Amino acid sequence: MFQNKKKLRLLFVPPILGLLIWGGVVVVGKLKEVKLSLPKIISVENYMRIEVKPVKLKPDQWISFQIQLDSTQNKTALGIDLTKVALLVDDKNLAYSAGRWKPLKETEFSRIGLLTFPVSGTPKALKLSIFDFQERVFEWETVK
Repeated sequence: MFQNKKKLRLLFVPPILGLLIWGGVVVVGKLKEVKLSLPKIISVENYMRIEVKPVKLKPDQWISFQIQLDSTQNKTALGIDLTKVALLVDDKNLAYSAGRWKPLKETEFSRIGLLTFPVSGTPKALKLSIFDFQERVFEWETVK
């Protein structure tokens, strides 16, 4: 049959590692977290102000947004669960549900925290929708 049998080895690479194959050489390195310098966007409607700013991205893993909710008229609106009312869509039209909310500061009339979403690849555009009393849309281009 076969005189020269070569063993085939399967290489498992955890999702936190990047893989580059070039000329038969495998180079493995960690994907780096990127601090984003995109502008904050503010929406003011129904007595509530929402300020959103993308802050960090780890390609193929997650992206986080700093979100501030302010309301002097409707304190109960500040209690919305952002992990259930937020949706992220990328440039490939892939939709992501929020993974977690990390509170940074909370007062009677204000909440500030980080909302994190899983992502695939490095998105070239982002559209974050928050559904409180209606849909609020926040959009950025990450690559021009």
